[in-house]
Amino acid sequence: KNIILRLNMSDMGSKRNGPYDRNHHPFQESWTSSLLGQTRVFSIQLFCFGGSTMITRTCCAPLERTKILLQVQHMRNGKVQYEKAQDAWKQVIKSDGYKGLWKGNGGNVARAV
Repeated sequence: KNIILRLNMSDMGSKRNGPYDRNHHPFQESWTSSLLGQTRVFSIQLFCFGGSTMITRTCCAPLERTKILLQVQHMRNGKVQYEKAQDAWKQVIKSDGYKGLWKGNGGNVARAV
């Protein structure tokens, strides 16, 4: 009798949606709670991505500003104003102060996020 009972239990467990199905969970989460969990994870990932992008863009802003100044220097007077990056930095710091190195960073950060 014990052998027959065990065989019957294993037969019932192999059926889909049976009471002994290993994948059947009577207390599953509803789809709304799983959706909320996914939304929470997505918002955390988005916040981390946006924060790291803002920090990276702000740290690199002086280099980006210097690059742009060196690229457009011929458009003003048709002559070279800066021989190298240090010349551009000195000129910007002299005219606008240290905050001048981060001029235009808000648009750069907004574009990234």
